[in-house]
Amino acid sequence: VTLGPMPGQWPSAAAAGPWGAPASASAQAASQWASNVPMASRMALKEEEMKVRQEELRRRREREEVKRKQQKAALVVRKIVQRLRAATLDNFEELKLELENAMIEQLQEMGEEFEKVRDDADRAMEQVQVRLEAKRKEREEMERKRAEEEAKLKEERDWLASLAKVVADEVVAAEGKVAEATEAGAAAAREEAGHEAMLSAADTAEALLGAAEEALQRAKQVLTEKREEMGQSPEALKAKSAQIRPLSERIIASNKCATELSNKVKVSREKAKRLAAIDKKMKEQRELFDKYNTNLDGFLARNELLAFALEEYEFELTEEQLDKLFGKLSNEEQGVPFSRFAQMRSMVAIEKSVAKARERERAAREEAERMQREREERMEVLRSGLATIRDALARAEEASSKATASSVKLAPKQAAKLSGDQLRAAAKEVEAQVAPGFQALADADGGFLELGSAEAEQDEQVRSFHESQAADARAKANKTRAALKRLQDTAAETLSKVERASCAEMEALRCQVVLVIFRVMKAEEKTAEQLFAAELDAGPGSSSRERFVTFARSLCERCPQEVLPEAMEALSAKVQEEAVCERFFQHVSRGSAKLSKERFVDVLARLSYRAMKDGVITREEGLKSEVIRRLEVGEILQGHALPKDVDGVQRLRCRALNDEVEGWTSISGNQGTVFLEPRRLFYICVAETVMTDSMSVADSKTVRKVRRGELLEAIEPEKQDKSIGAMRVKCRARKDGKMGFVTLTGNKGTAFLELC
Repeated sequence: VTLGPMPGQWPSAAAAGPWGAPASASAQAASQWASNVPMASRMALKEEEMKVRQEELRRRREREEVKRKQQKAALVVRKIVQRLRAATLDNFEELKLELENAMIEQLQEMGEEFEKVRDDADRAMEQVQVRLEAKRKEREEMERKRAEEEAKLKEERDWLASLAKVVADEVVAAEGKVAEATEAGAAAAREEAGHEAMLSAADTAEALLGAAEEALQRAKQVLTEKREEMGQSPEALKAKSAQIRPLSERIIASNKCATELSNKVKVSREKAKRLAAIDKKMKEQRELFDKYNTNLDGFLARNELLAFALEEYEFELTEEQLDKLFGKLSNEEQGVPFSRFAQMRSMVAIEKSVAKARERERAAREEAERMQREREERMEVLRSGLATIRDALARAEEASSKATASSVKLAPKQAAKLSGDQLRAAAKEVEAQVAPGFQALADADGGFLELGSAEAEQDEQVRSFHESQAADARAKANKTRAALKRLQDTAAETLSKVERASCAEMEALRCQVVLVIFRVMKAEEKTAEQLFAAELDAGPGSSSRERFVTFARSLCERCPQEVLPEAMEALSAKVQEEAVCERFFQHVSRGSAKLSKERFVDVLARLSYRAMKDGVITREEGLKSEVIRRLEVGEILQGHALPKDVDGVQRLRCRALNDEVEGWTSISGNQGTVFLEPRRLFYICVAETVMTDSMSVADSKTVRKVRRGELLEAIEPEKQDKSIGAMRVKCRARKDGKMGFVTLTGNKGTAFLELC
């Protein structure tokens, strides 16, 4: 039977596909090749191939079964090895023997796994032996330490017991002392032995008690020392609880016993002293009785009783009192026996006390009558004084009512309708009406002062009346004073506003007059001195009010009409008013009846300006001229001539007063910006401050306080005080003419002065 191609007919392995078919042949070629192989040959080949596969599968299953049995046997041994890894000193030998038996029993079953299992067992055995050897050494070390600790513990217990014994010995000794003192204390309480024996026993008991207390104190000290010496170990705490605490309780009990014994001994001693005192008193009474029993019959007669009361009690018995005593104490006609001597003494003392009580009642009655008279006299004085005070308060209230009615004009709505002069008159009217009220309050205060303090009154009724009546009057006085003060403040505030407005008005007028005077001086080619001499001098070197008014009214007519200021019409109208001229003259002359030449030149013939914005001083009048330096806000400039129009800008030739630099600067810009304003000379105080005698606050003395609302006239331009870093000005108070230096604004920003 032909099974396939002959040798040499199979294609090479590289060229053949499955079952020997050419790998590179086409499907058609493969089909043709398969058709050339007989069907029986193909079936035989398949059966042969199936047998090979089944045989190979059987052998593989046999190998797997052997492998499984080997692994099972190895697992038995490995479980014992695993238990061996966790072995202890107690079960190691047993597990080791079990491992050896399992290795022998499973030797044949393990097969090729035997070597691996044996290696694992050897490694485990080695690790376990190392670990158990360390455990064994650790156990031996622990047993050694335990033995040492037990030895130390025994030694500590013996030591603690010795300390406790020392304390116990002290406690026993102290308890013995207490027992001895207790026995002696019992003897001190036996009254039948007599007070002398009781006192002797008490002395002995106290001596023994002192020794016992010292022993207890010593025992307590030893216990404290030994307890601290024991420390805080567990055994020490046990020893303290079991041995020291009972000893401490015994000491406490002994101390309690000693304290009680001390109290009992004191009681016994006091009792013995009382018995001794009784014996002594009986003896003394007997001696006293015998002293006055002159006839030695054992009874005190009337004359003897009278002598006894007079000498011993300094009290002379009346016949009535003698009859009373003898009626109760005498033994028929013989007199008072010794057995009733103590009662007699008590009765004599009572009679004396009764007599004294009656005397005290009489004196008290007289004292009460005297106090009542004094009370009524004092109440009358208080009523009179309070009536005077009420009269004064009524006057003050009347003044307050009148001032209140007048102050209606000072209310904002009413004040807005009045002129400055009318407001000034209304405010002064209120001040004039307030003044009598304050005077009446001063009279009332004087009345209160005369009445004195209610606390000083000795009598309670007078004090209560004084407090209630005076409190009502004081409350009314305080209310009226507050009302008057408000009215006074309102008037002062109004006057301050009026004065400030008037001052501002006069300053504005002064600045206008200065410009006019300069224009007249220029037109008439005169200096200020020449103008004063020609127009104002009324000799010597001063002008009268009439000359000044005539001069002021002539200025508008003499000033060149083509260069008159815009406000010239208003100025002309103002100087025609008599009241305005009067106020203006008082303003520039500082309230004097004459205006000096120096004052005229200073305030009416000097062009002074204050820088309101930062600017520059130039060398020439032109706007593009060389700049000399910058001007700061607040600087004061003195003009040499009237302002000049340069390219539509008002330019002023001037001198800076703080450094004497001269040049040209702009009064206002071509856009309307104002750089300079006429310098106003007056300030108003807006917060209370002080005036000093020199520029430096650090080196100056106070001249006086400057009150809020006061007007001050600047004498020199303001300067900086470097000691405090604040601007100060030398000025003159308009109120009293005092001159000194005042701070404008403090270094913390507080404003004290403002320009009018």
